[in-house]
Amino acid sequence: MKRYRILIVVIIVLLAVGGFVWFKFRAAAEAFQLDADVIRLRHLKHYGMLIEEYHEKTGVFPYQNTAEVEVYVHVANDRQAAYAKDGPPIPHKMIPFAKFVSELESGLGRPIKERYDPQFAPLHKPNFYIYMVYKDCYFFAVHLHQPFPFAKKVGENYYKAEISNAANERNKASLPQHLFASPEFKKAIEAPVTKAGFFAYRENQYEHFTKQK
Repeated sequence: MKRYRILIVVIIVLLAVGGFVWFKFRAAAEAFQLDADVIRLRHLKHYGMLIEEYHEKTGVFPYQNTAEVEVYVHVANDRQAAYAKDGPPIPHKMIPFAKFVSELESGLGRPIKERYDPQFAPLHKPNFYIYMVYKDCYFFAVHLHQPFPFAKKVGENYYKAEISNAANERNKASLPQHLFASPEFKKAIEAPVTKAGFFAYRENQYEHFTKQK
């Protein structure tokens, strides 16, 4: 009987400790995602501004009218590439991100800073950004953990913020100039980042990743 009581006490203690550890893990994971969403939205503006400037200087969007099918670029680094290797289940053409960077730099006449989703392994949603162009319409999307007024819900803890020159009610994308000027977006990207140093380090680590190969 005494051993049985001791066993019960041990089990209760282990369950309590395990529950505490799980709670701390969930809290840390949630805090990471809230910070990461701020970074992802800043990256959306970063690429949106580059794409629009490229259009102003060249008269076209990157890879506009270069194929009869949709052209995709997955913005992914070496830690994310395995999750970003497949495109949609429709006829399409994939362009390596390194070529996309070179194309932007060629059109802009200067080097650019590469920005990647700060999450290395996917959870609930893709951990890379997507550029797509078809004929004269382009889209650029980032995937978020939490809801925003300008983001479309895709699934549990999965929201998509997308810019496009062909934005409408049906595709739920936003014109970049309208989104970036909106109070909701400004508030989102100006939110404080709890672990700013960590995210800055990760950005700097991959700032010119395609040129390191």
